[in-house]
Amino acid sequence: MESKWFANSYDDAVAFEHRLGYGIDTKFYVVGFEIDDEILSGAYKVKNLDAIGDVLAIDAGQLNNSIPTVTSINSQRVK
Repeated sequence: MESKWFANSYDDAVAFEHRLGYGIDTKFYVVGFEIDDEILSGAYKVKNLDAIGDVLAIDAGQLNNSIPTVTSINSQRVK
């Protein structure tokens, strides 16, 4: 089983990227979207992961069988 991890808020997503950034490119995107309540109810939830913020993990198979609604896309740069 493979899961995808998600921050619970925009601020937490930005904080994770600033602390755990990947690669040499300093630009990243935060995408907001809505997921069905049924999928969220089965998500694995962790409070304050790595002392950064709240996250949840959702099984990739569940995500592949749903169509989330994108609500926002924002770009950021790690400084």
